[in-house]
Amino acid sequence: MTLPRTFFLLLAVTFLVSCESQNPEAKEKAAHHSTATVQLYPSPLFPRSDRFIANQSALLTSDPLIKSASKNCDLDPETLSSSLVIEQIPNTDLLTITVYHDDENQPKVIVQALLDTYRDHRKKIESTTTTAKLKTLDKEIATLKNLVEQRRKDIPIRASGIPHLDKNSKNPLGATEEQMFQTVRQKLADFKTQRDQITLSRGNLDDLSTENLVTYAAGLDLPENQVTHYYTQHREALETRRTLIAKGLAANHPDVIAIEEKAEGAMQYAKQEAVSLKEVLKTKLELINRQIERMSEMVKDREKNSADLNARDQKYNLAKEAYEDARKALQNSQTNQQTERSKLSSPARPLIIHGWEHE
Repeated sequence: MTLPRTFFLLLAVTFLVSCESQNPEAKEKAAHHSTATVQLYPSPLFPRSDRFIANQSALLTSDPLIKSASKNCDLDPETLSSSLVIEQIPNTDLLTITVYHDDENQPKVIVQALLDTYRDHRKKIESTTTTAKLKTLDKEIATLKNLVEQRRKDIPIRASGIPHLDKNSKNPLGATEEQMFQTVRQKLADFKTQRDQITLSRGNLDDLSTENLVTYAAGLDLPENQVTHYYTQHREALETRRTLIAKGLAANHPDVIAIEEKAEGAMQYAKQEAVSLKEVLKTKLELINRQIERMSEMVKDREKNSADLNARDQKYNLAKEAYEDARKALQNSQTNQQTERSKLSSPARPLIIHGWEHE
């Protein structure tokens, strides 16, 4: 149900008009009536004020709610409005809502339909608003978390060799420069060893004939070497063929022919994999060479440049302070939001019916 844009401006007027325009002869003409004594409850979206009861009474008699309630009890809005009387019990948050009708079963049905419509309206608005507010709070926390992470990354390497440890992180913030430099040099040496091994393997592969290529590639100790897999199948099939021949089967026997086909098929797959292996090694070599180039530049830069320890320590301390400030802001925001989130997460109770009177 969508309210018109001028709805809230007309609440008070609607309440006054509705009270005055309710059919004064309803009590006299109708044979029966039902009265519900209702207590309305404020909420963050509908806060308590001097006009709270008056505003909610106006909401109960507004056109959108009357039209919606009338659909639920199969009445036209004019009939429902003319049979409705809402009064506030003085000095309380209680309302009496009365509906008059000639059918003795209808008044309570109509009152209940109106209250259900009011309750649904309140819950829908509050649910939508609560969802939006919670998203805003989540966004605020996410922004602060991103800031904390960025401040953490902004902390430079501390040249004095005193690492800054973050208890909430698995990695040291500001690990010593010398340690990191040694790590880079070790990785560089490892990559160079891999490069030399792959270069040697590729060189041998390029120099071999197809038959010898398979045999050599099958003997390489490489992860997921499919050449080894298919070449092993080929050799096993040949061994099975020799066994069958030794048992007296002729060369043209179906079993012998089948195992020969299996051996040939495995060899074909092995040849294909050997050719593919050459390309894989080529690609891997290119990647390793790029890594070596990048790390070599890092090592050269470190060897050529000597940092000013005092200046870098000052930069480190400033970055560390900014990080701690961001983390503290995040913690404060999370603490401050707990109460607000608790209120928003608690389901609002728009109303409670204290009693009924039927006549």
